[in-house]
Amino acid sequence: MIIAGLLLAAAAHADDYREPTGFNGHPWGQAFTDFHSLILWRASTATEAPGKVEDFRLDCVPDPADPGNTCSAAYSRTYQQLRGEGSHALGEYYFHYDRNPWREQGIEIATVSYLFCAHGAGNLPRPLRKNLELCGARVMFRSDRPEELAKRPDGYESNYERLLHALVAEHGAPPGYELRGQITIETDEQRLIGAAGRKPHYLLYRWCGLSESSRLLLPTCEATITLSFEESSGFGTLLYATGPVYEFAEARHAMRDENNDLYVLLHSLKPEVPYRPVRHECTGSHICSPTFTPMSARQLSEFQP
Repeated sequence: MIIAGLLLAAAAHADDYREPTGFNGHPWGQAFTDFHSLILWRASTATEAPGKVEDFRLDCVPDPADPGNTCSAAYSRTYQQLRGEGSHALGEYYFHYDRNPWREQGIEIATVSYLFCAHGAGNLPRPLRKNLELCGARVMFRSDRPEELAKRPDGYESNYERLLHALVAEHGAPPGYELRGQITIETDEQRLIGAAGRKPHYLLYRWCGLSESSRLLLPTCEATITLSFEESSGFGTLLYATGPVYEFAEARHAMRDENNDLYVLLHSLKPEVPYRPVRHECTGSHICSPTFTPMSARQLSEFQP
């Protein structure tokens, strides 16, 4: 038996992150009306969202008539800082034909979609399509499953690994990033290849991300990157998100859509959390709002190019 292994760890620092200013040649904030030939994939709204309390303070003042009451309800004051309140809309679109930005690196992708957001302090601004701006992008891809990797030769780099290395080269190493070698085990009867060390079921990296326990609504950088890969199925998602995507995901979460896919990708420490099942009446042209009532044809038409 021959065992050879290599483990290299790369320390990641926030200062090393080179944030994306856009995706596929389109800068964040570009108006929806500047795009042509977009096709609507899905859309949703979160109306009258309460926002997230980022700071709360109680300034206690004693009651002059009752010295024993050190925190009088009549005289004390509360202070809280809210962000993200109001109404939010997000539409996800794709082109019938699009460019693969990593084609030269031999990286294969399945889909590319673009996220457009709008926000209103009260109701959503009208007309909606003229207020939508590019706020993120989503890439879905396929890579080798464990049983497929076992058949690959030494030195083989999976599609997931190629994409991860390309992202690290372009944006820096994310927190917790580790570049692992392989362990090769040879006997007279079999040859197995596996990763050095124990790998989780899900592989998850976030560049400048926020944890679910954070009191902040928005990240400290203009745009974040989330890479999630599920090993057993070989399916992965790459999400670019700016502040409006965080606001929309938080608003949906606060309005009982707790496991919406954007919120899970951006925040959850458990990416395997099952998404809320989509009911039949919420598919097709009847896309559901946070209260799970179908959007009207008029509402849906506001997202159409």
